[in-house]
Amino acid sequence: MGDLDQPDNTFWQVLVRSPATGSWSLVTPKGVADNGGLVGAVGPLGAVVGVEVSQLLAFSPLAVTGDFGVRWSPGVLPAPLAPVPDALAATSQGHLLALLGKTGSSIVTSHDDASSSTSPLATLATLSPLARGEHACTLTALTAVTFGPASVPMVGGLCEGSGQIAIFELSGNRWRLVGPVAPAAALGVGSESASGDDDRSLDTEVLRLSTEGSNVSALAEAVSTDGTASLFRVSESTSGAWNESPVFDVPPTQRLTATGNEPGAATFVLLSHSGTVTAEVLPASGSGWVKLPGLPPGTVTLAFGRGAITYALAVNHSVLTVYELGPRRAWAPVQVIIVPIQYGSSS
Repeated sequence: MGDLDQPDNTFWQVLVRSPATGSWSLVTPKGVADNGGLVGAVGPLGAVVGVEVSQLLAFSPLAVTGDFGVRWSPGVLPAPLAPVPDALAATSQGHLLALLGKTGSSIVTSHDDASSSTSPLATLATLSPLARGEHACTLTALTAVTFGPASVPMVGGLCEGSGQIAIFELSGNRWRLVGPVAPAAALGVGSESASGDDDRSLDTEVLRLSTEGSNVSALAEAVSTDGTASLFRVSESTSGAWNESPVFDVPPTQRLTATGNEPGAATFVLLSHSGTVTAEVLPASGSGWVKLPGLPPGTVTLAFGRGAITYALAVNHSVLTVYELGPRRAWAPVQVIIVPIQYGSSS
């Protein structure tokens, strides 16, 4: 929120919706400049929020809550969090997985109260050789973490060169590549240019990574040489097989501004073009992408409710308006929150 055209006057916020009342509350941790962004991990025991670096902040503070943000306990990571949405993951046993560095160059684990010392699990350098298999690719960044079934650490990455989706899991004390190859439609198989060459890049990136019970799902993309990004979801079943969704192509004239991957439910993406923001949703069934009705002005993200997209959160400087998608597929304002923002304070 704030002045979104000025990074030093853009302030990230944490909100929670009460299941009892249906109302939204502002619960942003206090005391740390959050202009660089916030990432979070929610588990049965509560939530952990990490602060991305900005200005002179060279490490990432943490805030931990067990009561939906009424009280926060401080913590700290030894290095900056990676600037990706799924840089944190938490288990019901109270362990934390964090992706550190500008390119997610290292993965660490600790207790979620951040009081215990962090232990390195892997680095970009140690995982890179694992990507050079049958569908060899060059792993250039780590982009998402989650705890898979039985709290097994998993990580996704940016893989260049073959269409391989870079998803790794820690099996025993060894990491292994478990991700599938991207769908044929995303790689442009059978689509050739006038020169006879495949006109698609084989680079893939895991944008979101999440777990629901024994199922792992990832929102990923493959980007063509003309800049078209093909978005799709892959989901791993209990048998270890991966199911793939239909592909949604985003032309280079559109910019991806927000994503959400609700475990066991839907996936959404927000796209911006010439000042207009639109939303595409892939339901839990994976049957196909559906365009939502025109979004309210200022929409910056969506929220799930009752297993489907229900809320649009729209920002106008210090005013947050929550809209609900009604049964007639129309957005209606249901709550307005005035957020106290001190411009120029960077906190």
